[in-house]
Amino acid sequence: MNTTPLDRAKDVDVHGVEAALLRAAKQARAYAAQTHTAIVVVRNGQLIKETFPAHEPEIKSS
Repeated sequence: MNTTPLDRAKDVDVHGVEAALLRAAKQARAYAAQTHTAIVVVRNGQLIKETFPAHEPEIKSS
């Protein structure tokens, strides 16, 4: 297995992969929170179901 960091890869297209994956994960969590949907991730080789608290309506004071 190649252990060279992605930012040092010879192929320039690979340089932004890690940042793109992090952005996609952040967006997926945001969508899941908005739609009250759980997502499944792998952590330390284990499948973990992440749930998000229901969004409470914002109370505006006058």
